[in-house]
Amino acid sequence: MSGGDPTRELRPDFDPDHPRGLDEWRAVEEADPQQLADLQARIAKKLADLEMATPAIIALESTKPVTFIVSQALAAGEPLLYWLAGLQDYYNFRKVMEDREQVEKLIQRIEEADETRRERIAYRKAARRRLREWKRARRRRAGLR
Repeated sequence: MSGGDPTRELRPDFDPDHPRGLDEWRAVEEADPQQLADLQARIAKKLADLEMATPAIIALESTKPVTFIVSQALAAGEPLLYWLAGLQDYYNFRKVMEDREQVEKLIQRIEEADETRRERIAYRKAARRRLREWKRARRRRAGLR
């Protein structure tokens, strides 16, 4: 590529036959709201499954006032960081971190995922307890006969 921006070919809609001027090119395209929601759901589920919901919420709440700066730091670290999650997810995560409303939605999704995980655990514990009680009752009945 001669004289162009090398990161341009990382974009999903890159077309080498149609070079764009600087006024047309943006590092991050407008994100699809459904893709952002899917990414937030995956992040929330992963954090809840790893039992890292509370530290993640604390970190996101504390960085909410400087989310734009965080998104710009992600842009600066792009060559090193985008391979961690995949290119499209990286761009969408940057979009989430640019907007405080999106960060708030991510926090809410993390809280919901953590609550769902806790309910699932409580249900399993109750089921195990009922099974143990049923087995004890069965043994007692067998011993009485």
